[in-house]
Amino acid sequence: MKKILFLITHSDIGGAGKHVLLATQKAKRDGFEVIVGSGSKGWLSEEIQKEGIKTVIFKNLKRSLNPIFTLLFILELRRFLKKEKVDVINFNSSNPLPGVIGLLGLKNKPKTIFTVHGWSYLSPGFKKSRIIKAIVWLSMKVLLPFVDEIIFVCNYDKNLAGKMGLIKKNQGRVVYNEVGKTDFLSREEAVKELRKIKEFPTGKIIIGTITRLEYAKNNEFLIKGFSKLPKEILEKTICLIIGSGPDRDEIALLVTRYGLQENVFLLGDIFNASKYLKAFDIFAITSRYEGLPYALLEAMSAELKIIATRVGGIPEVLEKKGILIEPDNIDQLVSNLSRLIRQSIFPKSGERP
Repeated sequence: MKKILFLITHSDIGGAGKHVLLATQKAKRDGFEVIVGSGSKGWLSEEIQKEGIKTVIFKNLKRSLNPIFTLLFILELRRFLKKEKVDVINFNSSNPLPGVIGLLGLKNKPKTIFTVHGWSYLSPGFKKSRIIKAIVWLSMKVLLPFVDEIIFVCNYDKNLAGKMGLIKKNQGRVVYNEVGKTDFLSREEAVKELRKIKEFPTGKIIIGTITRLEYAKNNEFLIKGFSKLPKEILEKTICLIIGSGPDRDEIALLVTRYGLQENVFLLGDIFNASKYLKAFDIFAITSRYEGLPYALLEAMSAELKIIATRVGGIPEVLEKKGILIEPDNIDQLVSNLSRLIRQSIFPKSGERP
């Protein structure tokens, strides 16, 4: 029986974690012996263990550019592979990717696959340090030639890699994320269950999102746009944000600053959040950059009205099936949200009679 090791930095709820969970389930069905390695315990490791799949914690695998942690992780992975024969390693984030260096000289070198779930720091939407961009680009330039196969979740990421000179013209292939069948709760059931987590007003139009509260997702843009809705629309609308992350306190302060405590509700992480999607009238994604978010695919499966920023692979699946806006274009966000809300209030005309 062949053995495959999936590596991911953290076990948080998120797109890459969901991808690993689905991929491990498929690999197990296909007859592989599966191991999942990560830098911490969390949602993913708990779900993996329920599947009867072995998990391993690499204590030096961290979301960090610190070269000391990188070197220690390389050594840690190499020691692990000397004890445990692995046939395939699937890297699912950039932090464990330097581990390919640790494979050099191994007697039984495993095949390596790098699944790109978005380029993060290298994305045009990342507006922070140019130094960090340069360091990450250089590390990818050095490491990618050691990878046997590169998989992209959307054409955008593959094309961007080519433009940045990280891959050759015909290198890598695109495999779109897929979502399985979801047993959605009815709107009434979903609203009832969500109100057990955090009470919010009923009888309102609900804008919702499933997200990480972090820089990439730009949830502050959604809240700012929500605050600028016309008063008569705002009175009839609430926003539910499912998810957590490092910017949680900042987002909560922003809600208070805009006086939206009766309109915007932070529900935190919710297990199997997709089953509650039909509670929403409108689904919103306001990211600065993306790969191909599972939450979007699930919202499409739930047949929700969708508004999303034109980033990453989103236009490849949402074109003509939702509304695309430019990142940080507040006028586009407000006008399109207003129109969608009016359509929900007055479904026949979309406007006041």
